[in-house]
Amino acid sequence: MKYLVAVNEAEIASTISRRFGHSNCFLIVDSDDMTFESVKGVGHDQPRHGVDQFSKYNIERLIVGNIGPGAFSDVKLMGWKVYCCIGMTATDAVSRVQNDEIHELSSPTMKKSVHSGCGTGKGEGKNRK
Repeated sequence: MKYLVAVNEAEIASTISRRFGHSNCFLIVDSDDMTFESVKGVGHDQPRHGVDQFSKYNIERLIVGNIGPGAFSDVKLMGWKVYCCIGMTATDAVSRVQNDEIHELSSPTMKKSVHSGCGTGKGEGKNRK
């Protein structure tokens, strides 16, 4: 089974990145033999949060630290199952998900994107006239 794992470094012993859209890199891990390939992180501002670039890898499961509603929706449209594994290494996370020790997320772990309301609008926010 193929996993996409959001990590801090391009190593199988790396820790899971705190947020999907801010991950430095991703590992594409084959759980059958734990071989992996590293891919540079995606930008949160890319269309569909950059998940389309992974379609050629036949990913079935995504392991993250946190994931917002936009990215969650995009990866679910790809047919992936999503798992939250904060503080674990990629090796431990894949193993624990594979052994059904971690449950699939049914909703995003964040209520909104961390980029919501970051000054990208026209100044018409709350209490503005």
